[in-house]
Amino acid sequence: MLAATEYPPYYGEHLESKGFITEIIFTAFQRVGYEVEVKFLPWKRAYGMAQAGDFDGVYTGWYRKNREQWFEFSDPLPANELGFYALKERNISYVALNDLQPYKIGVVRGYVNPPEFEQARLNTIEVTEDRQNILSLSRGWIDLVLIDKFMGQYIINTEFPDSANKFIWLDPPIKVENQYLMFSRKAKNFLKTSQDFNHGLKQLAQEGKIDAIITKHRTLWGKPKAK
Repeated sequence: MLAATEYPPYYGEHLESKGFITEIIFTAFQRVGYEVEVKFLPWKRAYGMAQAGDFDGVYTGWYRKNREQWFEFSDPLPANELGFYALKERNISYVALNDLQPYKIGVVRGYVNPPEFEQARLNTIEVTEDRQNILSLSRGWIDLVLIDKFMGQYIINTEFPDSANKFIWLDPPIKVENQYLMFSRKAKNFLKTSQDFNHGLKQLAQEGKIDAIITKHRTLWGKPKAK
């Protein structure tokens, strides 16, 4: 049994196949003969219970050295890309973060932003959730939104579908961070389980299945979930 939290569009209890990361994880396990289940909980509880061995693992986490004492990290899953959405009509681009000094940038209160972003001391406006920033951007109240690329696309496609073509993602992202399935070191046979999972994940990658799963889910964003 695995634990996870709500993190659309990557994973979530009410997403199609519980999200594309969940489908990748489940399919990789199935390739090596495992049947798995997931329970969705608030992140702090999911992490703590997996840490204690109440779950076999938790997903997803970023690699941090101090987590190795409690968890065995899988091979990398699709990465988070953190960067900016803007309105196409503004023709905003940047090479260095300092290029963005003239603009108002929406951020979410409580999120841990990349150090280089904080050090740039840009003009930021805080809100309580990502959706508010996308709404503010659509109305021209701010110039940019700092957000995960797929999360931004998901919010735009599901909540602002009629104006989806107004938005543009700005390359390059300011941070790319691999996601991992973290196996609890207190779970039975955790090392074999993680090795078997990595083998199944490698098979999917070699067959192009991971990209296919992501592409399938991206076409679903904005469409009602199948009954």
